[in-house]
Amino acid sequence: MLSIEQRTVLFGFSFEHHGRHSGFNGLKNALRPDTRVIDITLRIPRFVPGQIRSRLMKKWLSLSEWSLWPSFLISKPRVFHYFFPENSLRRIKKWKKNHRVIATLHQPINFFKLIINKATNRRLLDSLYACDSIVVQTRCHMEGYHKILLNRPICYIPYGVDCEFFRPVTIKEPSKTFHVLTVGNWMRDYVCWAETAFLLSQKNNRIRFTIIANSDTLRLARKALGIRKTETNYINGISDSELLWIYRSADLVFLPLVDAMANNAILEAMAMGLPIVTTDLPATREYLGDDAALFYSRSDANAAANAIESLIEDPNLRKKMGYTGLMRAMRQYDWNVVGRLYQQLYSKLLSDTK
Repeated sequence: MLSIEQRTVLFGFSFEHHGRHSGFNGLKNALRPDTRVIDITLRIPRFVPGQIRSRLMKKWLSLSEWSLWPSFLISKPRVFHYFFPENSLRRIKKWKKNHRVIATLHQPINFFKLIINKATNRRLLDSLYACDSIVVQTRCHMEGYHKILLNRPICYIPYGVDCEFFRPVTIKEPSKTFHVLTVGNWMRDYVCWAETAFLLSQKNNRIRFTIIANSDTLRLARKALGIRKTETNYINGISDSELLWIYRSADLVFLPLVDAMANNAILEAMAMGLPIVTTDLPATREYLGDDAALFYSRSDANAAANAIESLIEDPNLRKKMGYTGLMRAMRQYDWNVVGRLYQQLYSKLLSDTK
C-alpha cells in the first residue's frame, strides 16, 4: 500500500518577486519530504518586455498542468493539491477519476467574480466544481465563495510565513530618520501611498520611505507621486537577505490596499515584529486582529498619515503592536502550523478513498 507521503502531490509555482521563503516556496518547504512537489516556476529574463513576459507566463501556466498527467494515470487514489488554481486548474474534470483534488484560492471574492465572468475562464469554474475540497485563506470570504461554488466543500486554512527566516533583530541600531516601508504589487493602492507620503513629508523632514516592488509597480508609484518631493527609495530585484535587512531597518510598514485575501507583506511584517498601518478591510482585520495594526478607510490618505504620525510619536505603542503581531504570526501563520493543517486535510481525503 502507498503511504500518505507517496500519495499527496503539491502543484504550483512561485512568482518572480517571491523569495525562497514566501508563497508556494514556503508551503513546499513545510511539507517536504512528506509530499511530492511539482514546481512549475518559470524564470523569464528581465530584459524581456513586461507585456511579452505576461503572455509567456499565462501560456506556460496553462500548458504546465500537463506535467501532472502521468500522476493522474496511476490507479491508486492520490490527493492533488493545486496551490494556484486561478492560474493552472483547467483539466481535472476529465482527468480526476478516483483521485482527490484540493484547490487553494487566493483572490478576494470580488476579484474572483471578475475572473470567472470571462468566457476564457469557464473551465476554471467547471474544474472547481469537480474539486473535493476548496481552501479559502480568510474566513471572511468563505460566504461569498459558497454562493458561487454551490454545495462544494469549502474550508479555511490561512496563508503562511516563515517565522524562522523573518524574525526581528534583538537590538536595533538607532537612526536619525523614521523609516516607513511599503512592500508589494498586487492590490496595492499607490495613489494613496503617494498622497500619504507627501502629507507626511510636508510635516516631518526626518521621515523616509522605501518601496520594494516590481519595476512596473515602481513606475506607477513614481507617476502617482509626480513632482511632489519625498525622500523615497525605490527598490526591486533584491535577494532574500537584502529584503530581510530592509525589514530590519524599518520602523513601520505601510500597506495601502484596494482589496485583499492573504498578503505576504502583512505576514512578513508581523513576523518581523513591526507595527503596521493598512487599509481597513475584512481580510486585513482578520489576519492582524485589533491590536497589531492601525487601520484607515480605503483611499483616505489623511487618515493614513495621521495613523503613521501617531506611531512616530509613540514608540511604546509601536513596540506593543509589533510584539502582538509577532505572537499572532508565530502561533497562527507560521508555515509549519499551516503545513500541518494541509496534512490533516490530505489525510482526511485519503481516508475517504478506502
